Amino acid sequence: MFCKYCGREIPAGLADCPACGFSNPSPYRRDTVLLLCLLGFVGFAGIHRFYVGRWVGGALFFLTGGFFGVGTVIDLFKIFRNTFKDADERPVLP
Repeated sequence: MFCKYCGREIPAGLADCPACGFSNPSPYRRDTVLLLCLLGFVGFAGIHRFYVGRWVGGALFFLTGGFFGVGTVIDLFKIFRNTFKDADERPVLP
């Protein structure tokens, strides 16, 4: 990934550019992730994780019903507290 401000490459796993300090936010929107997470309570558990690129977690949530609902509730708290992150460890946009 490259910095949108200075154009330098950002190493994998970092959200901020080490050269200029610019924060590159996740392209995923919080309201969409929240909606998809809430769908977990009606039988579509894990879709919010697929949306942000967390394929393994999404598959586990789908197969276990969001870890029997507990994982879905935990993710809801993470989304509301802005600590839910995408596959590149960037927080989703508010």
